[in-house]
Amino acid sequence: MIKSLYRALRFQYRRVAIARVFTDIYNKGAWRGSESLSGSGSGTVATQNVRTLLPQLLLGINAHSLLDAPCGDFSWMKGIELPIEQYLGIDIVGDLIAENSRKYGSKNRLFLKLDLVRDRLPKADVVLCRHLLIHLSTKDCFSVLRNFQRSSATYLLITSQENVLENREILFTGSFRPLNLSLPPFSFSEPEDKIPDDHDGTYLSLYQLDKLKL
Repeated sequence: MIKSLYRALRFQYRRVAIARVFTDIYNKGAWRGSESLSGSGSGTVATQNVRTLLPQLLLGINAHSLLDAPCGDFSWMKGIELPIEQYLGIDIVGDLIAENSRKYGSKNRLFLKLDLVRDRLPKADVVLCRHLLIHLSTKDCFSVLRNFQRSSATYLLITSQENVLENREILFTGSFRPLNLSLPPFSFSEPEDKIPDDHDGTYLSLYQLDKLKL
């Protein structure tokens, strides 16, 4: 009984701790770029390739719904004409979700406050996960990936940095280190498609979720 209580308390502490880290980053504007609270990687120049090529990729795989996880402040996504019927934006920061809902929410564009490490996720054809795992511990990275699989989504479109020669552990949640998903401990196979992202060697890589061995 004591062990079960300890596990439950530890689980809840981790949930609160992760939410607090990213809420503090948002409230303090620690990642604030010139255009976006989500950082310079969400600016117009940094997202030019993704904004141009994402609609084409979604059309090519006949996607009707997209789970944007995390969605950040929606700054770069707001100008894209997505060829889908339903957009779902997920983030752990409550104030951010409330602001997105107020500014951009509609019948076919919903924003939800959820913890991607632990909370059950709504189903969508494609999960877009741009620049998230680089801020999480390896353990939490795998928790997020398994959570994506449990959502029963068909595809995962996720950041991978192919110039990285060795994946390292992060110093602390919310800091940064690059990740190459083709290398251990992830060892993903060759993606089915990919979009060049904001830096040389950085891509949004497309995988079938049920084929990932996690």
